[in-house]
Amino acid sequence: MRPHPASPERLVSERTLVRTLGSSPSSSPPYSPRQSFCLREHRESITSVKEDDCGIAQSFISSHASSLNQSNINSSAICDDDEEEGMIQSPSHFCCALGTWKQIKLSGIQLSKSCGDLTLLSGDNSNICDPSSMEKLLELPALATVVEEKKEYPAIQQAGLSPIERLPMEIFDHIIPLLAVDLPTGGCTARNVDLMSCLLTSRRFHAATLTTLYRRITVPSSYIFSKFLKHLSQYPALGTLVRRLDLSHLTAIGLGRTKRMNAEIQNLTANTLLKCLELTPHLREFLVQEHLQDDLSEAVIQKVLCNLPVMSAVDFCGASSSSFQRAFEAVVNPQNLSLPSALTIRRLSLHECNTLSAPVFEVLLPRLPYLTHLDVCHTPITVSALMSIPKTARLTHLNISKCARLKGPAVVEFLTTHPATRDTLVYLNLLSTIASYSLLSQADVEKLLPRLPSTLRALNLSGAKIVGEHVPLLLPLTKHVEELSLGFSELSVGDLNSLFMPSVSPTDNDENDTERGISEEEASWIPHAVRYLDITGLPNIKASTLFTTASCALLLPAVRPLEVLEIGDKLLKELNGREVMNQKLGWTIKELGRRGWYVRQPSKGQSQMESDSGRRDWKMGAVGWGMRKVPVASGDVGGLYGHYMFKK
Repeated sequence: MRPHPASPERLVSERTLVRTLGSSPSSSPPYSPRQSFCLREHRESITSVKEDDCGIAQSFISSHASSLNQSNINSSAICDDDEEEGMIQSPSHFCCALGTWKQIKLSGIQLSKSCGDLTLLSGDNSNICDPSSMEKLLELPALATVVEEKKEYPAIQQAGLSPIERLPMEIFDHIIPLLAVDLPTGGCTARNVDLMSCLLTSRRFHAATLTTLYRRITVPSSYIFSKFLKHLSQYPALGTLVRRLDLSHLTAIGLGRTKRMNAEIQNLTANTLLKCLELTPHLREFLVQEHLQDDLSEAVIQKVLCNLPVMSAVDFCGASSSSFQRAFEAVVNPQNLSLPSALTIRRLSLHECNTLSAPVFEVLLPRLPYLTHLDVCHTPITVSALMSIPKTARLTHLNISKCARLKGPAVVEFLTTHPATRDTLVYLNLLSTIASYSLLSQADVEKLLPRLPSTLRALNLSGAKIVGEHVPLLLPLTKHVEELSLGFSELSVGDLNSLFMPSVSPTDNDENDTERGISEEEASWIPHAVRYLDITGLPNIKASTLFTTASCALLLPAVRPLEVLEIGDKLLKELNGREVMNQKLGWTIKELGRRGWYVRQPSKGQSQMESDSGRRDWKMGAVGWGMRKVPVASGDVGGLYGHYMFKK
C-alpha cells in the first residue's frame, strides 16, 4: 500500500515518539524500517558474539554489556524488541504497546497518535479477539471483488480492502517473520520497528503480525522479563502464541548490581520463571544459561522436562551450581514417578554442566527417542549412557568433547555401530585436552576414520593421536567435510599439503607440467571442500614455515576454498609481528576471547559481500567457522552461547 503524505498530526506524533524514546533532535534518529537488511544485522547486542556478514571470514562483532539498565537512561524510554515482543493483545481490542508501554487501541475510532493518518477503522470490534469475531474478520471477499470495489469507492471508505490484505494468512506467516530480528540491541535502540509498522498498519496486518511478535521471546534483562510476565498475566491468551523463550542474553554483568541486589529486585526468580512457563503452554524451545542457574529450581525443571507437551529444544548451557545440580537430579531420577518414559525433546544441550552426576545421563538419555542434537561437553557422561540412547534417535549433531570418563575404543564402537549415529552425523566434536587426557589413540583413529558417514560436515579431532599414516584415511573426508580440526596432532607440513593438493611441489609451473606430464594422482584428484582447518599446537607449524610457500601450500590460492586457519597463542604472537608479510600474502589475523585465526582476505575483484561467511543450514543461524557448541534453536548467535561457541 502506498503511504499517505505526511500530515501535521503525523509530524507531531513522530516528534512525540522521539521524545518518548529519550532522543533529541541532535541525537541519532531512531532506526528506520527502510534501512537495508544487511545493516540491521550488524547492530551490537548484549554480550553477543556474532559474525560480520559483510566482512571477511571470522570477522566477529563482539559487543559489550548493554547500558539498558544504567541509571542515566530512563526506564520508560527503553524500546527494546523484547518489550515489543510483549505487545499487548487485549481480549477485547487489538492493541499494542510502544515506547512507554501505554496501551494503544485500534478498535472503533480510537487510534494511536503514532499513526494519526490511518484510516478510521469502522465496525463494532469490541470483542475482536473472540474466535467467532476473528472468523468474521478474516472472511474477506475475493481479490477480484476487492479490485472492482476499489474502482468504485474512495480508498478512505475501503479501509483494509487493499489487495495485499487479501492474501491468505499462510502467506503472511511466511512474509512477516522475515522482518523479525532475533538479537536484542544495545542501548535503547528499537529492534523490531519493521514489525511495529506492520502492527499499526491495519487490523489485518495487526492480526498477522501478533504471531511473529510473540513466537520468539528474547529477554536481555530481568526488567524486560518482568514486563513481559506482567502482560502475560493480564492477557493469558498471549502466552499461547509463545514458541521460544530465550534467556541466553540475560545478564547483570556490567550493570553495577550485586547478587544480593538482583535477589531483592525479584524481577526474575524461580517463582516468576515458573509462572511464565505456566502461561506459555505451547512452548517448544527453552534456552537458559549459567547466569540463571540459581533460578532453575526443581519446579522449573520439572515443568520444562515433564509438563510441557510439545517441548522440543532445551539448553542449560554452563549451569553448574550446586542448587541446579540438586534440582536437576531430583527431577531426572528413577524415583520421580512423574518423569515420562519418553520425552518429546529433540535437541538437548547440557554444555559445561559439569556438576551433574553420571547416573543422571543414564536415566535421561534412554527417554529421548526423537533425539537429533546432543551437547554434553565437559560432563561426566559415560559410554553406557551413550549406548542407552534409543535406536529410534537420529543424531545429526553430537558434542562429547572434554568428557574425561569416555574411553576411546568404546566411543569408536558407539559412533560406528549405534543406529543413532551410524549414518546421520553432520557435526561431530571429539576434542580432548591433551594436558589431562587423550580420547582417541592411534589405533582408535584408524578404526574410526574409514567408517565416518559421508553426511559429515564438521569434524573435530583435536587432541587425538593423529600421525602421518592417517593421511590416506583423512583424505576422503576432506571431500565433504568443511570444518576440520586436527589440533595437537603429529602431522608434518607435507602431510597437510597432501590433504589439499596432489603430491606436487607448490612451485611447479605449467612448463614443468608440460615436460613431466600429468601424474595418475593429479588426473584422479577430487578438489577438497575444507574451508576451516584447526592447526593449533602442531609442533612443525611456525610463522617461517607458513611463509615458505615452496614447502607449505596452506596459504597459496591453489588450496582454496580453504580460508580460515585456527592457530595457537605462540603462532599468533609470531604472526602479529609480521604485518607486512601478512598483507603481502593476502592473510590477516583475527582474535576473539581465547581463540585466534589466520584468515584469507578476499581476492582482487571479489567484494567482501561475496566471501563465504560460513552460514550453513546445519549451523542453525551460527555464522563463522569452528563452532564448539551445538545450537539447539535456529537464530542469530549471541550472549553466553556465542561466548561458548566462538570465544572459549
